[in-house]
Amino acid sequence: MGDAELLASIDPALLAPQPLAVEQEPAWKQKPTWYQVSADDRMIHPDTERRMAARMTPRRIVELDASHASLASQPNAIVDLIDGAVADLRAAAGVA
Repeated sequence: MGDAELLASIDPALLAPQPLAVEQEPAWKQKPTWYQVSADDRMIHPDTERRMAARMTPRRIVELDASHASLASQPNAIVDLIDGAVADLRAAAGVA
């Protein structure tokens, strides 16, 4: 059994035609963002990540000595970034 047949037997919806996405303005243009750059990423070049981050004007950029799998290799740093984002949003909303 090939990969396509295996996937179809597990979830036939994977092979069904998908509707075209409606082009919309990216959420990062309207909503606050935080960004994590993986300095040792081999999937997306770190300079590309930095350019994407700069374009989004995030509230905070964290750069980690990590590969593309930073969530797996440095979970505490990712949790700290998320916790900081939550604290920022709570403060902006006046929630203690």
